[in-house]
Amino acid sequence: MSSSREFDQCKTTGSSFESCTFEGVTVRGGDWSFVNLRHAPLRKMNWSDVRLVEADLYGADLTESRWTNAALTRAVLQHADCTAADFIGADMDGVDFTDVALKKTKLDVMQAVQVARSLGAIVE
Repeated sequence: MSSSREFDQCKTTGSSFESCTFEGVTVRGGDWSFVNLRHAPLRKMNWSDVRLVEADLYGADLTESRWTNAALTRAVLQHADCTAADFIGADMDGVDFTDVALKKTKLDVMQAVQVARSLGAIVE
C-alpha cells in the first residue's frame, strides 16, 4: 500500500535525497536549490514552478516529468534520462546538456540553443 506525501511550498535547500524513492510524492512550488537528487527516480513527477538552482540531478530518471517554469539554473543533469520530459518555460541557464538523454524531450527555442552550444555548436 503506497501513501501520498506532499511538499507544498517547502524549503529543502541543500538537502540530500540521493537514490530516495519518490513514489506517491507530490511537489508544489518551493525552494529545492542545491538539493542532491542524484540517481533519484523522478519519473512522471511534476516539478513545475519549483526553484532548483544548482540542484544535482546526476543520473536521475526524469522520464515523462514536467518542469514548466522551474528554475534549473546551473543544475547538474549529466547522465540523467530526460526522455519525453517537458522543460518548456524552465530557466535552464548554465545547464550542460552533455551526456543527457533527450529523446522526445520538449524544449523551447532558448533551451534548444543551449543544448546545441553544450554539444559544441556555434549558434549565431
